[in-house]
Amino acid sequence: MVCCVMLNLTTRKQVDGVREELFKRYPSPVSMAFCCEEELSQILKPMGMQNKRASTLKHLSLDYVRGFRNPKELYGIGQYAMDSWEIFQNKNYNINPADKVLKEYLKEKNNVNKI
Repeated sequence: MVCCVMLNLTTRKQVDGVREELFKRYPSPVSMAFCCEEELSQILKPMGMQNKRASTLKHLSLDYVRGFRNPKELYGIGQYAMDSWEIFQNKNYNINPADKVLKEYLKEKNNVNKI
């Protein structure tokens, strides 16, 4: 979910540039939920919109820690994250995502399963 939020309005290359440090510093939803937002923002700075991203990730993490029934209940979760949840958490490969990368993943996954 964190990477889905980070991918909003940026590229995978930009996310790749901060992902390792982000998860090293905040390895769990609890650590991110209760982090210093300014420190989180500094890690996210190379991607731009760092203050908004930090606020969203902190709020999302707090919601996650509190518990949820459906990922749609989590702050900042849009269709891309919902589709990703269905594919990677629920192993539901019978969805039709709008995202081209998720579509390609499902196409490859379905072709492998036919063999």
